[in-house]
Amino acid sequence: MEEYITLFLQGLRSIFGAEYAILLKVDENGGVQVKRQIYFTDRNQLISDDLRFTKGVLYESYERLKLSRYPNKKETTVNPAIDAPAGVTVTSLACVPFVFQTKLFGVLAIENSPALPFDDENEGIFTHLANELANHIYSVKLILELEASNQVLRASQQQLMNSRNTLQTLFDNIPESFYVVDETYTLIAINPSRTEQAGLSPQRLVGRRCFEGLFHLKSPCPGCLVDKSLKLNTTEIRRMHYLQKDHTNLEWEIHTYPVTEVEGKPRQVILLEQNITEKRMLEAELIQNEKLATVGQLAAGIAHDINNPLTSLIANSQILFADLPKDQTDLL
Repeated sequence: MEEYITLFLQGLRSIFGAEYAILLKVDENGGVQVKRQIYFTDRNQLISDDLRFTKGVLYESYERLKLSRYPNKKETTVNPAIDAPAGVTVTSLACVPFVFQTKLFGVLAIENSPALPFDDENEGIFTHLANELANHIYSVKLILELEASNQVLRASQQQLMNSRNTLQTLFDNIPESFYVVDETYTLIAINPSRTEQAGLSPQRLVGRRCFEGLFHLKSPCPGCLVDKSLKLNTTEIRRMHYLQKDHTNLEWEIHTYPVTEVEGKPRQVILLEQNITEKRMLEAELIQNEKLATVGQLAAGIAHDINNPLTSLIANSQILFADLPKDQTDLL
């Protein structure tokens, strides 16, 4: 951008034979601080400084949003601090605001030019160049904003990719069976644990109806809660029993979790299948052990209740035996 401004001011000064050209960038928020850039003929260089924007010919152009001249009929006074470089006497000056789509970027000026005061043709050229400058600055600004947005977007995409990879790893490696269906019971995704159970690859299952691909049925499974979970937007739980070829019974617990989309209505359901057969067996064993423990406690209590009178009988018998004459051995 700095190289472009240097070439632009150099070309502007050359076109009108001006002693120097000035570009004044104003604060976009309406502040009084401005950045002034001046291209000198004799020095062949661009200098920049920051100033406080105050009264003068350039300020009049900025305030009125029109081309201003010096000298003029209003006898506007040149402000040496803003309108000219230090030590330069202004004999003629023309300045115009450069605006694009109602957005004011600053003021453009040429000073001490033999083309001043402008005729209609030169005034049109000067105004056109100012508009082209505003257009370029606006384009650069958009490009920079776009680059910044792209950087934010790339960072967001990276975060999304990391989250996706984490969820994919969890989805693929969790031992429980996971699959996702939509409103028509079509399989959207399925994890390896469930595909191994079905004996088919994910490619052959995704896109098919879950009751067809997983359960070999022609209609939704009896007691399926997918429809209810979608309509009520609630988590549902049901249990199923499967009789295997070896006549052993498997018990499964199926959870349905509705996936709420942006508009607030669920369109998909996550199903989690857990084999709770071993859990039920352990629970049954625990209940049986608790029953045996209760029987044991009951038996111990009964034995205790029986032992108490027996202890008294034994003690009294021993006392009686102690009082018997020694020669009556037949009573012992």
